[in-house]
Amino acid sequence: MKTVQFIKTSFVALLISGMISCDKIEEGDYLQEAGSVNAACEEVSFTSRTSPVRKVLLEDYTGHQCGNCPSAAVKVHDIAEMYEGQVVSMAVHAGGFAELGSDGKYDYDFTTEPGNEYDAFFKISTVGNPNGMVNRIGYSDNHIQAPFKWQPLIGSLITQAPDADIQINAVYNEEISQICIDTYYEYLNSMEGDYRLVVHIVENDIESWQKNYEGSAGDPSYPTGDVPNYIHQHVLRANANGLWGADTKAASAGTSGVLRYSIELGDDWVKDNLEIVAYIYNAETYEVVQAEKGYVDK
Repeated sequence: MKTVQFIKTSFVALLISGMISCDKIEEGDYLQEAGSVNAACEEVSFTSRTSPVRKVLLEDYTGHQCGNCPSAAVKVHDIAEMYEGQVVSMAVHAGGFAELGSDGKYDYDFTTEPGNEYDAFFKISTVGNPNGMVNRIGYSDNHIQAPFKWQPLIGSLITQAPDADIQINAVYNEEISQICIDTYYEYLNSMEGDYRLVVHIVENDIESWQKNYEGSAGDPSYPTGDVPNYIHQHVLRANANGLWGADTKAASAGTSGVLRYSIELGDDWVKDNLEIVAYIYNAETYEVVQAEKGYVDK
């Protein structure tokens, strides 16, 4: 499998005419230009859902040379099954364990620009892997959570009524070779603060190398050691609207809107295995209040 670098200029190839652009976003030292939608993308309509539920964002920071990390991936799978439909997971490959190998192994680059930026900002690699965040709760001094803490935290959150709802419609447009993404948000309760919506692309079923330790540290369904055909799930591939997302309207009950983006496929992405992950978070605390995932229609 060839090495593929994250393409920083994925939006440059978008057609200029007919684009709808978002304002620039400034968060501390990070300045991002939000994405755009191609004029060829057909706009869709959404209807408010009658009984939305709270969904939780689970971020698993990992690396293909981390032998303890497969055990965390198993936990992600088990938690998703336990709370079916209420956990939105994302595997972020970053830090030292995500570096490329030099002996023909671990030659696939899973890292991305947004993944590296998040890892640096939230300082996950300074603690080590596997670790992660559940709705980014506890920032700035208690947000990094070990895998054994994920399930209890998620269990305490999913029983709460949702403060917002998100719906996603994503379609691959053959004409322009891009994914057209419409993301609907609706605030169910009024909340103080500045809230933003982020849209990511993740991919499942990527077969590549993974170090797998024995016992409870690894995944017992694979042999121990260097595994050449490990199946990586929920891998962060790209961001569609800037590292810190786009401003939404005032977080008042009943307020809603649609954010529209389009993005080219990466050179080796398999569109049938892609998911769109979206979440709303408080820009002051970074806590996620709602998450959602959708699939790419053909």
